[in-house]
Formats: sequence, structure tokens, C-alpha cells
Amino acid sequence: MSVAEASIAAGEVVEIPVTAANFSEVSGFQYTMNLNGASFVGVQSGVLEVNANNVGVISDNVVTMSYASTEAVNANEGAVLFTLTVKADKAMKVSEMINELRSNESRVI
Repeated sequence: MSVAEASIAAGEVVEIPVTAANFSEVSGFQYTMNLNGASFVGVQSGVLEVNANNVGVISDNVVTMSYASTEAVNANEGAVLFTLTVKADKAMKVSEMINELRSNESRVI
């Protein structure tokens, strides 16, 4: 999974598409994201059907997400898997805001 670089203004609410990178035969994943200077607002489906039930907000700037499917999912390189919506507390770039993304994917073997 990957996100594109973008500049965000202070107070701006932005949608950040999370796109596929080597996303084949994935039946589930989970990750923890530390937001630096931003707050989580929501998540919208893309290739993957996700909603608020897939997300756990630990604190204003720590978010977990999990997804599981009984069917393995394949997505073309660059396809939007889901979209995160965040509100920036200060002007920054996406790479400065998302300072850590730990992910574990489950692949069908």
C-alpha cells in the first residue's frame, strides 16, 4: 500500500487515497498509523469494502485499521484500495504527517 505526496494547509480536511502496490492474493491486513499534526476524520471504500468498523482510534494521532475477507483480493498497481480523511493541525506534507505506517498483510498460500 502507498500514498502520494501532497501539501496540506493548516485546518484543511483532505482525502488521502491509499493505493495498491504489489497487492495480490491479500485476504487481510492490519496497520497502525501515527499521525503527526493531524486528526483522523474517516475512511471510505475503494477496491476494498471498509467503514468505521475497520478503524480503531487509539488517540487523536494514533489510528489502527484491520481488514479481512474470506476471498483473496487482487488489485492493479495504483488502484485506490480505500481513502483516509484527515484534518491537518498545521501546514505539512503527507509524508511529514504519516510518520509511521506498520502493516501486516495476509496472503493466500
